[in-house]
Amino acid sequence: ALQGTPLLPWYFRLLGARIGRRVYMHTTGLLEWDLVEVGHRVALNDDCVLQTHLFEDRVLKASGLHIGADCAVGAGSVLLYDSKMEDGARLDAISLLMKGETLPAGTAWAGLPAVWQGGVNHSGADDQDFRKPSTKTTIRGYGRSNRRPASRCSSTLTSMPPAPRSSGRPPPP
Repeated sequence: ALQGTPLLPWYFRLLGARIGRRVYMHTTGLLEWDLVEVGHRVALNDDCVLQTHLFEDRVLKASGLHIGADCAVGAGSVLLYDSKMEDGARLDAISLLMKGETLPAGTAWAGLPAVWQGGVNHSGADDQDFRKPSTKTTIRGYGRSNRRPASRCSSTLTSMPPAPRSSGRPPPP
């Protein structure tokens, strides 16, 4: 009943969540309120889940989750604990941000797990390598040679070329 209303962020603040101003929340998918931090002007769309706990090897693991200012989380997306979205990052609908990953500022991500879709960033950060989330895990298929340079003044998203597929056979002599 409170989804999408200005009352829902106030309710979660009363429960202990750190939620900024002008936040649109159309989800009740946060359970450990004291482990959630949401910046100003964030959009948490339909039924996205901010999951701050998981059971791994019969052990309950819980940790914080941070969403920076001006971020957007798409409908049906899931953010796992220890993940971070820096200011202006976007996670598209039905996507998964794995535990411990960081989405750099001004970038767009989509998929299960989330992969880089492009970025709009006017601060000179376009020169950085945004193809992989900042974590110890590696996403296969996004090497340096596949990068398409993004225009600093572009307001549209660029897309990555498809990753090369291995046939499992050794290369011809």
